[in-house]
Amino acid sequence: MGMEFQKVSIDQGFDLYVAPTDKFKTTWLKLVLRRSLNADEHSLNAVLPFVLRRGTRRHPTARDIARCMEELYGAQFGADVGKIGETQQIELGASVADEQFLPERIGSTEKVVAFLAEALLDPALENGVFRAEYVTQEAEILRRRIESLINDRRRYAVNRLREEMCKDEPFGLNAYGDVEQLRRVTPEGLYEHYRHVLETSPVDMFVVGPVDPDEAAAMVRRHFRLPRGRIRQPGPVVVRTPGKERTVVEHRDVQQGVLVMGLRTGVRYPDDDYPALQVYNGILGAFPHSKLFVNVRERASLAYYTWSQLEGTKGVMMITAGIAVEKYRQALGIVREQLEAVAAGDVTDAELEQTKKGLINALLSGRDSPSRIMGSRLLGIINGRLRPVDEHIEELKAVTVEDVRRVAARVRPDTIYFLRSPEGNGPDAAPGPGAVR
Repeated sequence: MGMEFQKVSIDQGFDLYVAPTDKFKTTWLKLVLRRSLNADEHSLNAVLPFVLRRGTRRHPTARDIARCMEELYGAQFGADVGKIGETQQIELGASVADEQFLPERIGSTEKVVAFLAEALLDPALENGVFRAEYVTQEAEILRRRIESLINDRRRYAVNRLREEMCKDEPFGLNAYGDVEQLRRVTPEGLYEHYRHVLETSPVDMFVVGPVDPDEAAAMVRRHFRLPRGRIRQPGPVVVRTPGKERTVVEHRDVQQGVLVMGLRTGVRYPDDDYPALQVYNGILGAFPHSKLFVNVRERASLAYYTWSQLEGTKGVMMITAGIAVEKYRQALGIVREQLEAVAAGDVTDAELEQTKKGLINALLSGRDSPSRIMGSRLLGIINGRLRPVDEHIEELKAVTVEDVRRVAARVRPDTIYFLRSPEGNGPDAAPGPGAVR
């Protein structure tokens, strides 16, 4: 049996999910505030958790927080911002050793719960707003993070594909914000937004570890007093049917080209066909035995690397390949051949079974990671459909080649993005730099 969460309603729009287990010697906690991903506020949402991480009224500096965590026998505290589909998550998290493994009982779990509440509700301020130093520094760190993405060619190309393919959709926005907007974030503006976030955001708190659910709920109720107003649930995902296929070419000083094809699948995480789509993606390019790897990289020797990946909440798929610029058309042609082959049902028993095994092993290994356990539940909450591991495994086992062929028939290429150097023109090369068609 999989690890089961017990849900407890704490307040309006504030739910606690506790997975009691003796499997881990540490209790893991994650606090998530969900926001609609949109251009008006995504940069403010991105800065907020990192400013909250910097200090509280009682622990105003990173050194003070570190000392507090040390007193809890090396507890850990952190913050992040995430993106699932078109929902942006403001996250605070912590972990602490269970008391049965400590030399003394100090109420460590409750103290960490109290500290998370302090970090969220009682931040370090000056003149009634966030400390200017913290806001300026954290916005600058995010800005540099976005600008440095070009140093990782693969991630840069995938991000640019998302921007081009979904330029009029929230999914095209970067979870870490916009460079120009980040330059304009102020302590006053961020603090005003913070108050709005507390009043209107759905809040989910996850606890995984050797904890009694009733005791965990009592702790959370004692320490969390959120100012609640009208809760605004993130809006539905924008789902579009692809029109005419577009090609976008960008030239940079790169050693090799990066080809990314964005496809609309017509299937999303909540749909009954989602397990079949996962198998389709696995057969196509998620594993070393997949068609893209075998045919584009191994047999044709056209790619330094190649894979496909799903964003199931949005219902899109991306195929990525690192190639020589002059091999663009040949590589793209073989990619299209693999799409056509799977759509025609050209799938061997070995490909089907190896793919199912790989997907099932990934689900099983997730049970060993508190972070993945909490992430899986959050994914289900955002999509409005929970997929317990045991049920998900049975659904994957039941997928047939006909199921794969059926979902493959719905997949449509939308946008092709190619990152290339100015050199390398030849009979098989891509369109010139900056070309869009």
